[in-house]
Amino acid sequence: MLAPQGEIFNKEFGMTNLPFVTGYEIHKNGSKIGETSSVEALSFSDVGITSTGTYTYDVYALYSDGVKSNKKSLTIEVPRLATTDVEHSTAISISPNPSSGKFSLSLPTSVSRFTAEVYDLTANLLLRKEFRTNTAEINLTGYPKGAYLVRIIQNDGSRHSAKLIIQ
Repeated sequence: MLAPQGEIFNKEFGMTNLPFVTGYEIHKNGSKIGETSSVEALSFSDVGITSTGTYTYDVYALYSDGVKSNKKSLTIEVPRLATTDVEHSTAISISPNPSSGKFSLSLPTSVSRFTAEVYDLTANLLLRKEFRTNTAEINLTGYPKGAYLVRIIQNDGSRHSAKLIIQ
């Protein structure tokens, strides 16, 4: 910078070191269950869920200056997947099983409406669809090969489940 007297002044501008995220701390129902040092994306698997119920997860960002952020909360409900197995119920049919991803559900003619839900083996709901008939076609061709749980909720409230294999 040129001063009015013709002298040159050099001024240095420093950057303040701001704290940055170094990881995350995860709590379930008020108790710490884990910590991760990944900062690009938060991914955490809780293998401690052993029963149905409602779980509240709190996530805190951990900063380089030792400060912990305010929590961000997420509440999930793990449903009971069945009261009756389809394999033991002659009135409900799922075919073909194993399947390439497309399969048919057939319920008794007395059923006028039902809901079909598909879960992966970690109890994540992948699909929920209501039908106003006693038959349905479900397409899961976009999902990876493996085992899934199909839960059927009839209009009278009865619930049935079955294992579905996509190969």
